[in-house]
Amino acid sequence: MTATAGATSTVGASPTGRLVRYVVREVPAPASGLSPSGLDCRVLFVTDDGAGVAAALVERLTARGIDAMTASRIPAEVGGLIFLGGLRDVRGSEDAVALNREAFSIARSPAVRHSELFVTVQDTGADFGLGGRQGERAWLGGLAGLARTLSKEWPDVAVKAIDCERARRTPDRIANALADELCYGGTLLDVGLHADGRRTTLAVEAEPVPLPVSQWRASPYHDQIVGPDSVIVATGGARGITATAVLAVARAHRPRLVLLGRTPLAEEPLWLRSAGDEKAVKHALVAYHSRRGGPMPTPSQVGAVAQRVSAAREVRGTIAALIDAGSSVWYMPVDIRDSAAVEQALSRVRRKWGPITGLIHGAGVLADMPVEAKTTEMFDQVFGAKVHGLRSLLSATSADPLTFVYLFSSVAAQFGNAGQSDYAMANEVLFQVAAADHTRCPITAVGWGPWQGGMVTSELAEHFRDGGVDLVPPDEGGRAVLATLGTALPGRRILVAADGERPLHDSGRQRKAVWRVGLAEQTFLRDHSIDGTAVVPLALTIDRLIAAAGELDPGWREIALADLRVFQPLTVPPDRIRRLTLSLAHQPGGVELRISDEDSRPCQAAWVASARSGIRHVDWSPLTCPEVLPHTDLYDSPALFHGPMFRSLKTVDGISAEGADATATGVREREWPGRYPHTDPAAMDAGLQLAVLWAEHILGAVTLPMRVRFVHVHSSGALPHPLRCLVRGRTTGPDHVVCDIALLSPSGQAYVELLGVSLIRRP
Repeated sequence: MTATAGATSTVGASPTGRLVRYVVREVPAPASGLSPSGLDCRVLFVTDDGAGVAAALVERLTARGIDAMTASRIPAEVGGLIFLGGLRDVRGSEDAVALNREAFSIARSPAVRHSELFVTVQDTGADFGLGGRQGERAWLGGLAGLARTLSKEWPDVAVKAIDCERARRTPDRIANALADELCYGGTLLDVGLHADGRRTTLAVEAEPVPLPVSQWRASPYHDQIVGPDSVIVATGGARGITATAVLAVARAHRPRLVLLGRTPLAEEPLWLRSAGDEKAVKHALVAYHSRRGGPMPTPSQVGAVAQRVSAAREVRGTIAALIDAGSSVWYMPVDIRDSAAVEQALSRVRRKWGPITGLIHGAGVLADMPVEAKTTEMFDQVFGAKVHGLRSLLSATSADPLTFVYLFSSVAAQFGNAGQSDYAMANEVLFQVAAADHTRCPITAVGWGPWQGGMVTSELAEHFRDGGVDLVPPDEGGRAVLATLGTALPGRRILVAADGERPLHDSGRQRKAVWRVGLAEQTFLRDHSIDGTAVVPLALTIDRLIAAAGELDPGWREIALADLRVFQPLTVPPDRIRRLTLSLAHQPGGVELRISDEDSRPCQAAWVASARSGIRHVDWSPLTCPEVLPHTDLYDSPALFHGPMFRSLKTVDGISAEGADATATGVREREWPGRYPHTDPAAMDAGLQLAVLWAEHILGAVTLPMRVRFVHVHSSGALPHPLRCLVRGRTTGPDHVVCDIALLSPSGQAYVELLGVSLIRRP
């Protein structure tokens, strides 16, 4: 069906909603040192990668006491599953696309659903395709979208998506990297393992202040890539949100538009044309068949016909609006998954209008339900509309002088969405292909939040509103498409959503990790023994809690904890490893971190806090009238039981009722084994030791730290030497004191602050 442009209509004012632009970028992500909770499952099965990584990984996991084995098929019972298919060599996009279907089929298995761990591993550059270095491997990128969705659908399963760069690494080296990630990588969902040893993840940052779309800065090449002579092919552009976007382009530039859709445009019979809405259409259909006699259609048959009639009317309405906006329009019913059919359709376009100059790919299908309830036919429809449709378009226009390609992706690709595993996978592929295939012209993929209308039914819209998720107003969305047309941020992704009350990336996902503590591996804990029993120092607990909190939002530059409480000491037996559970739960008051023992009894807990909240200014100026400690050797004091590895206090320069000043060292000088990228627990322990000495000075008794009101880590990792260590008193009682602790540089820069530290007289 073709139509010729008529007069251009003026654009009326539309309601102004606030849309928020988010940028997804790669950030460093040091490992937390914790294990996913499902690693100690029954049997961990590892699928084949075709190059020997699977066997090497099983060997390394087994050596670490984990029951693992390779699997060529999924058994009836699965403790956990690691899918290594994304590491296989692919001969082209077809091979890569097939891996998505294979992973989806495995995830549908009832045995996998009842497992405790599910991990996808792929090689798309270790940055989930942001850098565009993955080539044809971009087409297998949907594996990460699957994992992200399963993390929402399966809250009782530990889920990870690992992008492991193979480069020229041997299978053994890749297996080492994967084993380390599985054993020490914590609960972080998206993890990039680079060939040079870097560990990264994806951070999502919103613009500081949402601006009206009218103030968005469009691409400087906007007018060069589209104009009245352009021939733009749009999929899904005759209905729903894509139609709204195409209409915005038509009003701005009046290009010639080719709409590829699934809806046939048969002429309506006269007796149906007076039926105004879908309900009226159903009544008219029933009345028509009643008049004719014979068997009556079933309600489902009537509903299906009414939907087809409504869809055809929507297409005709879109075409009329586009013509009114000044564009010439050619509507072509075609299954875009059929590359031959698309090629044939575009050949007809070229003969009439000339070469194709732009693509807008917005076709989409939804079939929302849990992954185990989906069928492969559903997957082929949902995944195929996006991915096979894009392959058909790019293949059919390979010789055309394209000036832009615009892909409608979804925030479901970045965050997952329960019931939309196939949809999230498809949209993740779109993101990755857009980043990888950028040599011919700008390819823009924008991950949209839900819009009003389109595939969002009234019931689904109500569900979003109940969850605090606002919908994109269609007019604003159309203008935003126009503003982002032709834009591309190398190494970044663009997400756009309505400015709702709940942050776009607030998943609320409950997480559990395992902290393995034992003297065989952490030998230095022998030097932190009370009455012959090794005890995990509070400073090391703070380090683990900070590491876990950092996985919540990897974009944070400063991390804080509030109301850290000690319920019972974490003792370490001499002959076995303790497996402590570190859980992260979203509560009405915020996010709580809790460490529990093997019997689920709470040991310690804290709240994740904003680094800018709860800060009380402390005067860290020198003491006015300091006294000198009576001990020649600090560690002769009965208050300090610490062995050589924990003797981080070098000198105490003064002590008084106000507080205490000292010089301290950290993990480097104490030569603690292992890496400490999050905090310097040896230096923090020095601060707590100084607080114990000050409490002894005030109370004349030995105390233990039992509560910290606020922990603020300004500088991560091992701290430089020398360190100033300061304690300032706040309140005292007969059996307790409260103080503030700081670790400072010689110039007074705060590295760490522990505020409101409560020390209780030791029994």
